[in-house]
Order: sequence, then C-alpha cells, then structure tokens
Amino acid sequence: MEQSGKSYQNRMVLWLLIILPLIAVAALLLPHYFAIGLASYLPLHTAIETFSIVVAALVFVVGSNIHRGKVAANLALLSCAFLAVGLLDFGICFLMPACRIS
Repeated sequence: MEQSGKSYQNRMVLWLLIILPLIAVAALLLPHYFAIGLASYLPLHTAIETFSIVVAALVFVVGSNIHRGKVAANLALLSCAFLAVGLLDFGICFLMPACRIS
C-alpha cells in the first residue's frame, strides 16, 4: 500500500515538472500573440462578471437546498460566503458606470 502511494506521488511530481515550465512559457509568450485593445476588454469583463454572479448564486442555491434541516456547518458557511461574493459582484456591476449590466 505504501509503495502505491509513493508511486502516485512520483507521478504527480513528474507531471508538475512537465506542466509548470509549459505554463511559464505560455505566460511569457501568449500576451504577445493575443494583445487586445481596451475596446474589447469592457464587454469581456462584463460577461465574465455576469458569469461569476450566476455561478455564485447557483452555489448558494445548491448549498442552501441540500439536505434541508441537516446542513453541515461548513456547507452553510460556504453557501453564505458565495452569496456575499455574488452580492458584492452585483453591487460592483451597478456602481461602476462603465460596467452596467442593464
């Protein structure tokens, strides 16, 4: 059993040693290929902000509706934290003049 655990750890280290340099090279080279102007940034930012609000709301709804009455404390805390994140994102979208959803 212990040998299997070490084998798994060795494979994970090998994958990390392969993947991390590829990520570093991509981080250095990709901004030069995909440079976009500010005109393209605002619609993308608004779309991503809207997506994050939807995901936060879905996590809150799922977390609050699982096992009604027998919710673990950590699940309730996580659900409330995602509600706070979603409300914060929603507030930011409506307070920023350039980032209006409606």
